[in-house]
Amino acid sequence: MKDTSSLELVVPNGGRPKGLVRYSPRAGRKIVAARIMDVLERMRASDALPIGPRAVGYRLKELYPGEYTKDDFPMINEIITRLTQASLVPWEWVSDGAAVTYEADGWASPASFLQGVPDTYNRDRRERQPLVVEIFTEARETLPLIRRVASERGVTPYSGSGSNGPSLALKVAARALTRAVDYEQSTLILGICDFDLSGLRNVLRPHLEHVGAFLYGTSDNEDVLSYHGLQASEIDAKVSFRHLALTPELAHGIVTDREDRERIVTYIASGVDVWTRDLSFLEGIQKVETEALDPVELRRVVVEAIEDAIDAKALEDVVAEEETEREDIRSRLNKITDATDRGAA
Repeated sequence: MKDTSSLELVVPNGGRPKGLVRYSPRAGRKIVAARIMDVLERMRASDALPIGPRAVGYRLKELYPGEYTKDDFPMINEIITRLTQASLVPWEWVSDGAAVTYEADGWASPASFLQGVPDTYNRDRRERQPLVVEIFTEARETLPLIRRVASERGVTPYSGSGSNGPSLALKVAARALTRAVDYEQSTLILGICDFDLSGLRNVLRPHLEHVGAFLYGTSDNEDVLSYHGLQASEIDAKVSFRHLALTPELAHGIVTDREDRERIVTYIASGVDVWTRDLSFLEGIQKVETEALDPVELRRVVVEAIEDAIDAKALEDVVAEEETEREDIRSRLNKITDATDRGAA
Protein backbone atom coordinates (compact mmCIF):
# COMPACT_ATOMS: atom_id res chain seq x y z
CA MET A 1 0.00 0.00 0.00
CA LYS A 2 1.32 3.42 -0.94
CA ASP A 3 2.18 5.81 1.86
CA THR A 4 -0.57 8.45 1.91
CA SER A 5 -1.78 10.78 4.62
CA SER A 6 -5.18 12.43 5.04
CA LEU A 7 -4.83 16.20 4.96
CA GLU A 8 -7.63 16.25 7.52
CA LEU A 9 -5.08 15.04 10.04
CA VAL A 10 -2.35 17.49 9.05
CA VAL A 11 -1.74 20.13 11.68
CA PRO A 12 0.16 23.25 10.50
CA ASN A 13 3.43 23.35 12.36
CA GLY A 14 4.42 27.00 12.64
CA GLY A 15 5.36 29.26 9.76
CA ARG A 16 2.96 31.59 8.03
CA PRO A 17 -0.81 31.34 8.70
CA LYS A 18 -2.47 28.69 6.55
CA GLY A 19 -5.86 28.67 4.82
CA LEU A 20 -8.65 31.13 5.61
CA VAL A 21 -7.61 33.02 8.70
CA ARG A 22 -8.60 36.29 10.33
CA TYR A 23 -6.15 39.15 10.13
CA SER A 24 -5.69 41.97 12.61
CA PRO A 25 -2.49 43.73 11.57
CA ARG A 26 -0.20 45.03 14.25
CA ALA A 27 -0.12 48.76 14.85
CA GLY A 28 2.85 49.24 12.53
CA ARG A 29 1.07 47.49 9.66
CA LYS A 30 -2.47 48.83 10.05
CA ILE A 31 -1.69 51.92 8.03
CA VAL A 32 0.05 49.89 5.31
CA ALA A 33 -2.91 47.49 5.10
CA ALA A 34 -5.37 50.39 4.81
CA ARG A 35 -3.28 52.01 2.10
CA ILE A 36 -3.04 48.73 0.18
CA MET A 37 -6.82 48.40 0.25
CA ASP A 38 -7.17 52.00 -0.95
CA VAL A 39 -4.86 51.23 -3.90
CA LEU A 40 -6.85 48.12 -4.79
CA GLU A 41 -10.14 50.02 -4.60
CA ARG A 42 -8.73 52.67 -6.95
CA MET A 43 -7.68 49.97 -9.39
CA ARG A 44 -11.15 48.43 -9.21
CA ALA A 45 -12.81 51.79 -9.88
CA SER A 46 -10.49 52.30 -12.87
CA ASP A 47 -11.10 48.79 -14.27
CA ALA A 48 -7.38 48.03 -13.84
CA LEU A 49 -7.53 44.74 -11.93
CA PRO A 50 -6.01 42.28 -11.29
CA ILE A 51 -2.81 43.83 -9.97
CA GLY A 52 0.28 42.12 -8.59
CA PRO A 53 1.95 42.78 -5.23
CA ARG A 54 4.97 44.49 -6.83
CA ALA A 55 2.70 46.88 -8.69
CA VAL A 56 0.96 47.68 -5.39
CA GLY A 57 4.36 48.34 -3.84
CA TYR A 58 5.24 50.79 -6.62
CA ARG A 59 1.93 52.59 -6.14
CA LEU A 60 2.71 53.03 -2.43
CA LYS A 61 6.18 54.35 -3.27
CA GLU A 62 4.58 56.82 -5.65
CA LEU A 63 1.74 57.91 -3.36
CA TYR A 64 3.84 58.20 -0.19
CA PRO A 65 7.30 59.45 -1.22
CA GLY A 66 10.07 58.49 1.14
CA GLU A 67 7.95 56.08 3.19
CA TYR A 68 8.49 52.93 1.11
CA THR A 69 11.32 51.37 -0.86
CA LYS A 70 11.67 48.13 -2.81
CA ASP A 71 12.97 46.58 0.41
CA ASP A 72 9.39 46.88 1.71
CA PHE A 73 7.94 44.83 -1.15
CA PRO A 74 8.17 41.47 0.69
CA MET A 75 6.27 43.00 3.63
CA ILE A 76 3.66 44.44 1.26
CA ASN A 77 3.30 41.05 -0.42
CA GLU A 78 2.81 39.38 2.95
CA ILE A 79 0.11 41.86 3.97
CA ILE A 80 -1.74 41.38 0.67
CA THR A 81 -1.63 37.61 1.22
CA ARG A 82 -3.03 38.01 4.74
CA LEU A 83 -5.78 40.34 3.48
CA THR A 84 -6.89 37.78 0.89
CA GLN A 85 -6.74 34.93 3.40
CA ALA A 86 -8.98 36.98 5.69
CA SER A 87 -11.45 37.63 2.82
CA LEU A 88 -10.82 41.36 3.16
CA VAL A 89 -9.59 41.47 -0.44
CA PRO A 90 -11.06 39.26 -3.18
CA TRP A 91 -8.56 36.71 -4.44
CA GLU A 92 -9.29 37.60 -8.05
CA TRP A 93 -8.10 41.17 -7.47
CA VAL A 94 -4.51 39.99 -7.02
CA SER A 95 -2.36 38.75 -9.90
CA ASP A 96 -0.14 35.74 -9.12
CA GLY A 97 2.52 35.57 -11.81
CA ALA A 98 4.04 32.39 -10.36
CA ALA A 99 0.95 30.16 -10.38
CA VAL A 100 0.26 27.77 -13.27
CA THR A 101 -2.63 25.26 -13.34
CA TYR A 102 -3.74 22.76 -15.98
CA GLU A 103 -7.00 21.42 -14.63
CA ALA A 104 -8.17 17.98 -15.77
CA ASP A 105 -11.83 18.93 -15.88
CA GLY A 106 -14.81 17.75 -17.90
CA TRP A 107 -18.61 17.36 -17.77
CA ALA A 108 -20.80 15.22 -15.57
CA SER A 109 -23.13 14.24 -18.43
CA PRO A 110 -24.12 15.13 -22.00
CA ALA A 111 -26.91 17.30 -20.55
CA SER A 112 -24.50 19.35 -18.46
CA PHE A 113 -22.24 19.74 -21.47
CA LEU A 114 -25.07 20.99 -23.69
CA GLN A 115 -26.22 23.40 -21.00
CA GLY A 116 -22.88 25.17 -20.95
CA VAL A 117 -22.17 25.16 -24.69
CA PRO A 118 -23.69 28.57 -25.55
CA ASP A 119 -21.53 30.37 -22.99
CA THR A 120 -18.37 28.87 -24.47
CA TYR A 121 -19.17 29.98 -28.01
CA ASN A 122 -16.98 32.81 -29.22
CA ARG A 123 -16.30 34.05 -32.71
CA ASP A 124 -12.72 34.68 -33.72
CA ARG A 125 -12.57 38.43 -33.13
CA ARG A 126 -9.61 38.71 -35.47
CA GLU A 127 -11.98 37.94 -38.33
CA ARG A 128 -12.09 40.64 -41.05
CA GLN A 129 -9.18 42.48 -39.47
CA PRO A 130 -6.54 43.52 -42.01
CA LEU A 131 -4.07 43.81 -39.10
CA VAL A 132 -3.94 41.33 -36.21
CA VAL A 133 -2.34 42.47 -32.95
CA GLU A 134 -0.36 40.36 -30.49
CA ILE A 135 1.19 41.60 -27.24
CA PHE A 136 4.48 40.36 -25.82
CA THR A 137 4.99 41.16 -22.14
CA GLU A 138 8.02 40.24 -20.08
CA ALA A 139 6.38 40.61 -16.66
CA ARG A 140 3.96 37.75 -15.98
CA GLU A 141 2.40 39.72 -13.14
CA THR A 142 0.91 42.12 -15.69
CA LEU A 143 -0.40 39.38 -17.98
CA PRO A 144 -3.85 38.82 -16.37
CA LEU A 145 -4.78 42.50 -16.77
CA ILE A 146 -3.43 42.66 -20.31
CA ARG A 147 -5.17 39.41 -21.21
CA ARG A 148 -8.51 40.69 -19.93
CA VAL A 149 -8.51 43.92 -21.95
CA ALA A 150 -6.83 42.33 -24.97
CA SER A 151 -8.89 39.16 -25.46
CA GLU A 152 -12.19 41.02 -25.73
CA ARG A 153 -10.62 42.95 -28.62
CA GLY A 154 -9.31 39.89 -30.44
CA VAL A 155 -5.71 40.31 -29.32
CA THR A 156 -3.40 37.48 -28.22
CA PRO A 157 -1.11 38.31 -25.28
CA TYR A 158 1.84 36.11 -24.41
CA SER A 159 4.72 36.25 -21.96
CA GLY A 160 8.31 35.13 -21.83
CA SER A 161 11.76 36.13 -20.64
CA GLY A 162 15.14 35.93 -22.31
CA SER A 163 15.42 32.27 -21.37
CA ASN A 164 12.55 31.36 -23.72
CA GLY A 165 14.85 31.86 -26.69
CA PRO A 166 13.76 30.70 -30.14
CA SER A 167 10.99 28.33 -29.04
CA LEU A 168 8.57 31.11 -28.07
CA ALA A 169 9.50 33.18 -31.13
CA LEU A 170 8.90 30.19 -33.42
CA LYS A 171 5.28 29.95 -32.27
CA VAL A 172 4.76 33.68 -32.82
CA ALA A 173 6.32 33.54 -36.28
CA ALA A 174 4.28 30.48 -37.25
CA ARG A 175 1.02 32.15 -36.21
CA ALA A 176 1.89 35.27 -38.21
CA LEU A 177 2.81 33.32 -41.32
CA THR A 178 -0.28 31.12 -41.14
CA ARG A 179 -2.69 34.04 -40.92
CA ALA A 180 -0.78 35.89 -43.64
CA VAL A 181 -1.21 32.99 -46.07
CA ASP A 182 -4.71 31.86 -45.06
CA TYR A 183 -6.35 35.25 -44.52
CA GLU A 184 -3.95 37.83 -46.00
CA GLN A 185 -3.66 39.46 -42.57
CA SER A 186 -0.62 41.38 -41.39
CA THR A 187 0.59 41.12 -37.77
CA LEU A 188 1.60 43.86 -35.34
CA ILE A 189 3.54 42.82 -32.22
CA LEU A 190 3.28 45.26 -29.31
CA GLY A 191 6.25 44.84 -26.95
CA ILE A 192 6.22 45.42 -23.19
CA CYS A 193 9.32 44.90 -21.04
CA ASP A 194 11.35 46.44 -18.22
CA PHE A 195 13.28 49.53 -19.21
CA ASP A 196 16.98 48.93 -18.68
CA LEU A 197 19.91 47.59 -20.64
CA SER A 198 19.09 43.98 -19.82
CA GLY A 199 15.39 44.25 -20.65
CA LEU A 200 16.04 45.73 -24.08
CA ARG A 201 19.22 43.90 -25.02
CA ASN A 202 18.55 40.47 -23.51
CA VAL A 203 14.75 40.11 -23.66
CA LEU A 204 12.87 42.33 -26.08
CA ARG A 205 15.31 42.66 -28.96
CA PRO A 206 16.39 38.98 -29.06
CA HIS A 207 12.76 37.86 -29.10
CA LEU A 208 11.88 40.09 -32.03
CA GLU A 209 15.13 39.22 -33.83
CA HIS A 210 14.22 35.53 -33.55
CA VAL A 211 10.73 36.19 -34.93
CA GLY A 212 12.21 38.19 -37.81
CA ALA A 213 14.84 35.56 -38.54
CA PHE A 214 12.25 32.76 -38.66
CA LEU A 215 10.19 34.75 -41.14
CA TYR A 216 12.70 36.70 -43.22
CA GLY A 217 16.08 35.13 -42.52
CA THR A 218 19.31 36.97 -41.73
CA SER A 219 22.21 38.32 -43.76
CA ASP A 220 24.07 35.01 -43.48
CA ASN A 221 21.15 32.57 -43.28
CA GLU A 222 18.31 32.33 -45.79
CA ASP A 223 16.54 29.35 -44.16
CA VAL A 224 13.05 30.51 -43.16
CA LEU A 225 9.64 29.12 -42.31
CA SER A 226 7.25 28.23 -45.09
CA TYR A 227 3.54 27.46 -45.06
CA HIS A 228 1.77 25.84 -47.99
CA GLY A 229 4.95 26.44 -49.96
CA LEU A 230 4.97 30.19 -49.29
CA GLN A 231 7.46 32.28 -47.34
CA ALA A 232 6.80 35.60 -45.59
CA SER A 233 8.83 37.55 -48.15
CA GLU A 234 6.63 36.21 -50.97
CA ILE A 235 3.32 37.60 -49.70
CA ASP A 236 1.94 41.10 -49.19
CA ALA A 237 1.01 40.72 -45.52
CA LYS A 238 3.80 41.89 -43.23
CA VAL A 239 4.89 41.48 -39.60
CA SER A 240 5.78 44.66 -37.73
CA PHE A 241 6.62 45.76 -34.20
CA ARG A 242 5.92 48.67 -31.89
CA HIS A 243 7.63 49.26 -28.56
CA LEU A 244 4.67 49.95 -26.28
CA ALA A 245 6.15 49.97 -22.79
CA LEU A 246 8.24 50.76 -21.01
CA THR A 247 9.34 53.21 -23.65
CA PRO A 248 12.15 55.62 -22.76
CA GLU A 249 9.55 58.39 -22.64
CA LEU A 250 7.48 56.48 -20.06
CA ALA A 251 10.59 55.53 -18.10
CA HIS A 252 11.75 59.17 -18.06
CA GLY A 253 8.54 60.07 -16.24
CA ILE A 254 9.17 57.42 -13.56
CA VAL A 255 12.92 57.63 -12.93
CA THR A 256 13.84 59.99 -10.09
CA ASP A 257 17.63 60.19 -10.43
CA ARG A 258 18.58 63.34 -12.37
CA GLU A 259 21.63 61.79 -14.03
CA ASP A 260 19.64 58.77 -15.18
CA ARG A 261 16.94 61.04 -16.58
CA GLU A 262 19.56 62.94 -18.57
CA ARG A 263 21.00 59.68 -19.91
CA ILE A 264 17.53 58.58 -21.01
CA VAL A 265 17.15 61.83 -22.93
CA THR A 266 20.52 61.18 -24.59
CA TYR A 267 19.45 57.63 -25.41
CA ILE A 268 16.23 58.90 -27.02
CA ALA A 269 18.17 61.37 -29.16
CA SER A 270 20.65 58.71 -30.33
CA GLY A 271 18.17 57.06 -32.71
CA VAL A 272 14.54 56.59 -33.64
CA ASP A 273 13.67 53.14 -32.25
CA VAL A 274 14.92 50.17 -30.21
CA TRP A 275 17.13 49.10 -33.12
CA THR A 276 18.91 52.36 -33.87
CA ARG A 277 19.32 53.87 -30.41
CA ASP A 278 22.66 53.44 -28.63
CA LEU A 279 22.19 51.02 -25.73
CA SER A 280 25.52 52.04 -24.19
CA PHE A 281 23.79 55.12 -22.76
CA LEU A 282 21.74 52.79 -20.55
CA GLU A 283 24.77 51.10 -18.96
CA GLY A 284 24.29 51.18 -15.19
CA ILE A 285 21.04 53.11 -15.37
CA GLN A 286 18.29 52.59 -12.79
CA LYS A 287 16.08 49.66 -13.82
CA VAL A 288 12.43 50.58 -14.31
CA GLU A 289 10.25 47.49 -13.95
CA THR A 290 7.02 47.15 -15.90
CA GLU A 291 5.16 46.92 -12.59
CA ALA A 292 6.35 50.45 -11.81
CA LEU A 293 3.92 51.77 -14.41
CA ASP A 294 0.55 52.55 -12.86
CA PRO A 295 -1.87 49.76 -13.94
CA VAL A 296 -4.39 52.44 -14.87
CA GLU A 297 -1.80 53.92 -17.24
CA LEU A 298 -0.80 50.46 -18.48
CA ARG A 299 -4.42 49.67 -19.28
CA ARG A 300 -4.80 52.98 -21.10
CA VAL A 301 -1.64 52.49 -23.14
CA VAL A 302 -2.60 48.94 -24.13
CA VAL A 303 -6.21 49.73 -25.01
CA GLU A 304 -5.29 52.84 -27.03
CA ALA A 305 -2.61 50.96 -28.98
CA ILE A 306 -5.00 48.12 -29.80
CA GLU A 307 -7.87 50.37 -30.80
CA ASP A 308 -5.54 52.49 -32.91
CA ALA A 309 -4.48 49.39 -34.85
CA ILE A 310 -7.67 47.37 -35.35
CA ASP A 311 -10.78 47.99 -37.42
CA ALA A 312 -13.34 48.92 -34.74
CA LYS A 313 -16.36 48.50 -37.05
CA ALA A 314 -15.28 45.00 -38.09
CA LEU A 315 -14.85 44.02 -34.43
CA GLU A 316 -18.24 45.49 -33.52
CA ASP A 317 -19.94 43.55 -36.30
CA VAL A 318 -18.33 40.24 -35.31
CA VAL A 319 -19.27 40.73 -31.63
CA ALA A 320 -22.89 41.49 -32.58
CA GLU A 321 -23.05 38.41 -34.82
CA GLU A 322 -21.50 36.34 -32.04
CA GLU A 323 -24.24 37.29 -29.58
CA THR A 324 -26.99 36.54 -32.12
CA GLU A 325 -25.44 33.18 -32.92
CA ARG A 326 -25.02 32.36 -29.23
CA GLU A 327 -28.72 32.88 -28.63
CA ASP A 328 -29.52 30.74 -31.67
CA ILE A 329 -27.33 27.95 -30.28
CA ARG A 330 -29.07 28.24 -26.90
CA SER A 331 -32.51 27.99 -28.53
CA ARG A 332 -31.52 24.97 -30.61
CA LEU A 333 -30.02 23.16 -27.62
CA ASN A 334 -33.09 23.85 -25.50
CA LYS A 335 -35.20 22.10 -28.14
CA ILE A 336 -32.82 19.13 -28.15
CA THR A 337 -32.88 18.94 -24.35
CA ASP A 338 -36.69 19.17 -24.24
CA ALA A 339 -37.02 16.39 -26.81
CA THR A 340 -34.57 14.22 -24.88
CA ASP A 341 -36.46 14.81 -21.63
CA ARG A 342 -39.78 13.86 -23.27
CA GLY A 343 -38.21 10.73 -24.70
CA ALA A 344 -36.85 9.74 -21.30
CA ALA A 345 -40.26 10.24 -19.73
